[in-house]
Amino acid sequence: MASSDNLITIDPDGDAIIAVSKIVNAEIKKVRFRVSRRIADALKLPRDKCEIQLAESDAASLKAMELLFRCMGASGSQDLPTEFYRLTIDEVWRVLALVDITSTQHHRPGSYNVPSRVFRKWFAAWFKRQSPELTTTDQYARLLYPAFALQELEVFASITKWLAYNDVGQIREQSLLMEAKELPSRAYRDMHMPKDVISTYRLREPVTANLGS
Repeated sequence: MASSDNLITIDPDGDAIIAVSKIVNAEIKKVRFRVSRRIADALKLPRDKCEIQLAESDAASLKAMELLFRCMGASGSQDLPTEFYRLTIDEVWRVLALVDITSTQHHRPGSYNVPSRVFRKWFAAWFKRQSPELTTTDQYARLLYPAFALQELEVFASITKWLAYNDVGQIREQSLLMEAKELPSRAYRDMHMPKDVISTYRLREPVTANLGS
């Protein structure tokens, strides 16, 4: 990862700098990203001031924003830096704060109306690489909603299959964002599985239904 003076280069030929800041533990942290102008335009940032200020109450992290820029700039079979395939499940949830979730009848606008397809390829690769480390019901249960929200059908089917054959009793769904002490729980209370999808899971059948387009 190329960096200099707190500058992370996403695109070496980038013609725009996006500055992202957030208050973390009473300290203002700021990172600048060199990206293609089309990314700044897609996020509808003013051309004269490409800045994003994340509120302390915003679930999105600086790492989630970097992942967003990298996924928006990636093409073909291009891999991201290894660190993004090692993100924690908690960090995966923070990425969801940016996504415009439109699965089935469920709709939750993201911070920048980022389509789920932007993160889909990364999430599938993340899950594949993390699979050997996923061994508990809590881990799989916490990944149900991310897979649903990002409309990654194969991952969603794999998760429900594992739970169907390994879980005992009814699933106790939980939102990692609602558990985060620094975040207002009300802001993310709607980030959960729809009742009809959960009902299908509770029939102990792997869910492969169409989650949306």
